[in-house]
Amino acid sequence: DNIRTYVYNKDRREVIKLDKLTEKAFEKLQKAEHFTRNAYELWEQGRLDDKGLGQRLEDIKKRYSLTADEQKAYDAWNRKRKAK
Repeated sequence: DNIRTYVYNKDRREVIKLDKLTEKAFEKLQKAEHFTRNAYELWEQGRLDDKGLGQRLEDIKKRYSLTADEQKAYDAWNRKRKAK
């Protein structure tokens, strides 16, 4: 079976099954969000200049961008979620 993770949606009180590809897409998106937030915090603290912030954001985007298959899996999951 391709199902690996179960996610609880507290708003709808349901358990959502994620396949491996969708799970990987979620992990990448969560990491990208975390590191982006961290980069902006460093910039706000003055520990990173504008050029350094731009470079770091570019690196994060490159490193955690979704593959075509991951993007398809995420889009399919999102359409299914919105249809309910």
